[in-house]
Amino acid sequence: MRSSLRSRLLVWYSAVLLVVLSTFAALAVWSIWQSSVEDLDARLRPLATQLGNAVQVDETGRYEVNLAEASLAEFGNTVDAPYYAIWTADGTLIDRSDPFVDGTSPTTTGARVREGRREVIVRVSDGTMVLVGRSLAGAEQNVWSAATALALGGGAALVVAFLGGWLLLGRALAPIAQIAATAEAMSESNLGLRIDVSTTDELGRVATALNRAFDRLQEAFERQTRFTADASHELRTPLASQIAELEWALSRPRSDKEYEESLRVGMKAAERMRAVVEGLLTLARADADAAPLRREAIDLSALVEDTVATSRAAADARGVSLDVEGHGVVVDGDPDRLRELISNLVGNAVQYGGSGDRVVCTTSATPASVVLEVRDTGPGIDASDLPHVFERFYRANKARSRSAGGAGLGLSICKWIVESHGGRITCDSAVGQGTCFTVELPAANSATRPAV
Repeated sequence: MRSSLRSRLLVWYSAVLLVVLSTFAALAVWSIWQSSVEDLDARLRPLATQLGNAVQVDETGRYEVNLAEASLAEFGNTVDAPYYAIWTADGTLIDRSDPFVDGTSPTTTGARVREGRREVIVRVSDGTMVLVGRSLAGAEQNVWSAATALALGGGAALVVAFLGGWLLLGRALAPIAQIAATAEAMSESNLGLRIDVSTTDELGRVATALNRAFDRLQEAFERQTRFTADASHELRTPLASQIAELEWALSRPRSDKEYEESLRVGMKAAERMRAVVEGLLTLARADADAAPLRREAIDLSALVEDTVATSRAAADARGVSLDVEGHGVVVDGDPDRLRELISNLVGNAVQYGGSGDRVVCTTSATPASVVLEVRDTGPGIDASDLPHVFERFYRANKARSRSAGGAGLGLSICKWIVESHGGRITCDSAVGQGTCFTVELPAANSATRPAV
């Protein structure tokens, strides 16, 4: 079973604290030991020197030590009594105290630890070797007392830190539990749930970022829901029209003219369904980044003229004049996609225009960008509809759009084409004053040549 984040953090925190406390305790114990030994050495050396200087030789050549017994009394009690031994330069034992049992003469001077005792060895001026020692029991007792106190204090500190860490981590990680609970409670029926942001620390910023992600998720889900509903409606309407027409034609024998008219109506409904399906396929590929661009240098002015030429028949049928202004404007882009962009914008202007209206396509260039404007003198768009004109299936005048054969996807496709080229598209319109769509694209590199 996986442990919780709180438990894992607490284990790591406690382990680190234990290592720190153990290291501190070890250093403290070592320091106390060293201090105790150095203090003992500082007391033993003067006595050794004093003993060495007290050695005398009488008339018979016999060595004597003239040292009052009171000189050793400062070293303590019978349990922790000091001891000494004195040798001549040739290693002959001169004198020793009762606790000293080893009569072997040392060969070097300095301090040493032997069998739980600290011994200091000095050589005086005439070569006499003096050893003074004392049990380390007192120093060891000091170290043991300090180690016990540090162990008890460290253990208590570790327990307090563990309990405090458990409480603090519980409070610190409470927002994470709330985040998880909110995320688990979210479903398509309650996408409006949000995390309560009550702090400005790192977790507060995480909660804010997640709330923004939830906002985008909700918007995307609502868009998808609307898109699905609109797509179903757009496909159902021509399909119902086609079925109704076929049922009418098959209900009883008809004349050739009536059958021809019925087939013409069915064909128009099928063409409308094809337009919707092709638009949906284009946008689906765009959403999945499965519609790569084939970039090359293009004479945008020539592409506009060529595309507008294919719309002149429809424009003449509606009494709309089509004009093109500008030449020699080069852009780096996908010619097929840009042709679709121009065709959609011009086609919209022609469809919604009436007799006597005018559509003007203008291309121009600046050092940094290329601009395409499609301006018409048609009925215009209400200000309340302008923010939505590039949304999928949105129609400013739904009845008129449907009668004109539009699927409500053309401007969405235009927006995708422009943005995939690194540009932007805007719409400026007013009711009764016409509409102007402005496309800004990055200028082509001066080293590129337009496609022929």
